[in-house]
Amino acid sequence: MLTRSWLLVLSFALLFGCSPPQAQCRAATCSGCCDEQDQCQLGTSPSACGQNARRCDACVLGAVCALGVCTVTSTSTGGGGAGGGAGLAGGAAAGGEAGGATAGGDAGGVAGGSAGGGTAGGASAGGSVGGGAAGGSQRDAGPDPRCAGTLVTCGASCVDLDADFSNCGRCGNACGPGLVCNFGTCRALPPDCVTGGGCAPGYFCNPTTRACQAGCRLATDCPSGATCSNTACVCPAGQHACGQRCVSDSATTSCGSRCELCSTPTGGTATCSNGACGITCDQGRRLCSGACPVCSTPANGSDVCSGTTCDFTCATGFHRCQSQCASNVSPMSCGSSSCTPCVPPANATSTCDGGACGFECLSGFRFCSGACAACNTPANATATCNGASCGFACNTGYHACSTQCLSNTSPASCGTSCTPCPAAPANATATCTAGTCGWRCNPGFFTCGAACCPATELAVGWDHACVRLSDGSVSCWGSNSHSQLAIATSTLEANLPQDVTALGTVVTHVAAGGYGSCAIISDAGAYCWGENDFGQAGSGGTAVRTSPTRITAHQSPIASLGVGRSHVCSVTSTGAVRCWGDNSAGQLAFGAITAGATEAGAGSLHSCALVGTQVRCWGDNAFGQLGAGDFMARTAPFTVPQVTARRLATGSNFTCAVLEDAGLACWGSNASGQLGTPGVDGGVSASPLPVVGPWAATAAVAGALHACLLTTQGAVFCWGTNAWGQLGDGTQTPRAVPTPVSGLTSGVVAIGVGFDHSCALLATGGVKCWGRNNQSQLGDGTNAANRLVPVDVLSR
Repeated sequence: MLTRSWLLVLSFALLFGCSPPQAQCRAATCSGCCDEQDQCQLGTSPSACGQNARRCDACVLGAVCALGVCTVTSTSTGGGGAGGGAGLAGGAAAGGEAGGATAGGDAGGVAGGSAGGGTAGGASAGGSVGGGAAGGSQRDAGPDPRCAGTLVTCGASCVDLDADFSNCGRCGNACGPGLVCNFGTCRALPPDCVTGGGCAPGYFCNPTTRACQAGCRLATDCPSGATCSNTACVCPAGQHACGQRCVSDSATTSCGSRCELCSTPTGGTATCSNGACGITCDQGRRLCSGACPVCSTPANGSDVCSGTTCDFTCATGFHRCQSQCASNVSPMSCGSSSCTPCVPPANATSTCDGGACGFECLSGFRFCSGACAACNTPANATATCNGASCGFACNTGYHACSTQCLSNTSPASCGTSCTPCPAAPANATATCTAGTCGWRCNPGFFTCGAACCPATELAVGWDHACVRLSDGSVSCWGSNSHSQLAIATSTLEANLPQDVTALGTVVTHVAAGGYGSCAIISDAGAYCWGENDFGQAGSGGTAVRTSPTRITAHQSPIASLGVGRSHVCSVTSTGAVRCWGDNSAGQLAFGAITAGATEAGAGSLHSCALVGTQVRCWGDNAFGQLGAGDFMARTAPFTVPQVTARRLATGSNFTCAVLEDAGLACWGSNASGQLGTPGVDGGVSASPLPVVGPWAATAAVAGALHACLLTTQGAVFCWGTNAWGQLGDGTQTPRAVPTPVSGLTSGVVAIGVGFDHSCALLATGGVKCWGRNNQSQLGDGTNAANRLVPVDVLSR
C-alpha cells in the first residue's frame, strides 16, 4: 500500500504535469486549460485537465481526462480508492467518510478533491473526493447566462464556483477551516508552491518564500482584463472583478462587489448605480416596493404607492371621487370629502362655498323663503320678498306708482304721490323740486311773472349781466359782490337770472358796467344800483345801492345810458350828454355836450359820445384812448379825426367805433391785442387803426382786454386776451385779429362783454354766454367751469 506521504508527492507531481505549450492562454485562443506559467495546454492530460482557458487540474490515480473533466474509469483497491470511488459516485455519501478513515482513504480523498470539487464539510480528504464528484455535475452545466463572465446563479446571487469558499464547486458547498476553494475544490494550500503545486485563485506563488500569498504577481494571476498592481488585481476604471472577468460597474448581471444579479420586474428595467441594484419603471408605471405597477392618475392628481400597487392623491383644493379628483368648490362634488352633487331648487343654479352646497337664483328670480320666486322688478327698483313671493322697493329718489318706480322729481308724479303736475305755461317745462310742482322756462326764455318771456335787450358788466324782457321786466345774474343784481350783498352770486322786482315791468332800457347796473323806465327816468363809492348810482351819497334808486341829479328825460368802471354817462332826449361818479381824470366833462348826441360810453377813466357821425372823447389818455394822436388827458371832448362812425364802443383803456362803411377802427391800449391790429409798436396806438376782416359790422363792444363785433349777418367775432375762453373759439389762445365765435354764425341781434366773459342776445330771445364762470357770470346754473364756447343762459 502506498504511504500517505508518497501519495501526496505523486498527487502534486501529477497536478503540475505539463502538456506541450500552446498559444498565449486566453479564452479566445485556448480551448484547453492554462497552467501556472499562463501557457495554454491541450487540457486532455490527467496531469493538466481542463477547457475554455480555465486553470489546469491534475486527476487522481486511475482517473482520466475526458472533455476537460477528470473521470474515474475503475475502482481502486486501496481504502483511498474505495473512498474516492464512493465520493465520485455519491457526492457526500459514506464512501467519502470511509475513505478518510484509512491511509488509502486519505490519499484517495486528496486526489479526489483535486479532481472533483470538495465536500460540504471538507473535514477529510475522502470527503473532498466525494464532494468534488457531486459538485462537478453543476460546474459541468456551464455559466448561468444571467450572470457575468464565468459566474453561475446560487440563489439570487452570481458566484464563482471555482473560488467561492461558501459555494465551492457547487452551490452551498462551504470549505472547512484551513481550506481554500481552488478551481472548485476545497483544499489546503501547498506548503511549497514552487515544487508542491500551484496556488488557488486569488493567490500567487512567492518565489522567495515559496508560499502562496494572497494577491497577484502577474496579470495572468488576475481576472481577464485586469492588471496586477502592487500584488493587487485592478480592473479598468468603471469595472470591477466578478469571478475570472472584469465587468462594468453598471452591469445589472453583476452589480457591486457581491456581483449581484439585479432583478427586473414586469414593466420595468433593472439598473445598477453606485454598486447597488435599482429599477427604472416604464412610462405610465411607478416603482412601488420593487414592482412597477401601471398608474392611472386623473387630472389634478398625483400618483403614490400603496404597497406594490399604484394609487393617487388629489391636489390641494380637490378631493377624491371614485377614480377622479373633483374640485372642492364644484357643485358637482361640493366639499373636501363628499362626491354627491348639489341639487338646487327650481329656477336656481348650484353653488359651493366653504364646502357647503348653496344656490343662486336665476336672473329675474329672487331667494324668498327657501325658494326662487319670479320677480318683475321695474326700472329704478330693487327686488324684495313678500313671504315666498317676490316684490320690489323703489330706489332712493323714486317712489312706486302701480308697477313702476318714478322719480320724485318727475313732473309726471311729483313727490311721493302719483299725481302729475299741472301743465307748464307756454315756452316752459314742468318741474318737480323737493316734492313740489313748478315749471322752468325753456332755453331762450326767462321767467316774467307767471309766464316765460324772451329777452329784448342785453347789458354786460364786469362780472355780471342783465336782460330786459319782452314784458318790460329786468333779470340779472352773476356776481353780487356790490349788489349789482339788486339783492343784498349777503348773497354773493346767482348762477341763474334773478328778477329786479323793484323796477316792475316798465323798463325801456337796461345798461351795466363795472360793478353796477342801471335802467330807464317808461317815464324816461333812470334808476341805478350796485357799487356807489364815487356816487355813480346818481342818487346822492356813496353807500352801496342794494335795490334800484332813482337818479335825482338829472331830471331831463334820459334816452340811453353808458356805465363805466366808476362813473356813468347818459344821453338825454334832447341829445345832451351828462355824466356822474368818479371824475379823477376829468371823465365827467360837465355840460360839454348839450345836443346832438345819440350814444355815450364810459370806460375806466375816460368817456366818449357819438354826436352825429363824430366820435368825441375826454378824460384819461395815458394809453391814447382818446384817439387824439397824443397821450395828454382832456377835460373837454376831443373829436377823433378821420373817423366817421355810426356806433361806439368804450373799453377800459381803449375805444372802438363802427364806421359808416361798416368797417371798424380802434385806438388806445393794445396790451392783449384788443385793437384787432397785429404788430402795434409799444402796445398802444394814440390814433385810430383799421380792424381788417371779411365782415361788415353793425355793432361793437369793448371790455377790459378783449372786444367783439356783430356783423350784418348776425355773426359774432372776438379778439384780444383769451385766458378764460372769452373769445368763444373753443381755445384759450389769444387772438390779435377778429376770430369767429363757435356756433354764432347768424341769428345774433346784440352783444356784450365783461372783464373775462362775453354774451350774445339771439333773435329768438335767448342769451348765450362764454368765458370765465368763477362768479356764475355765465348764468347756466353753474359757478365753476369756464366755457370755451357759448352756452345757454337758463331760467331760474
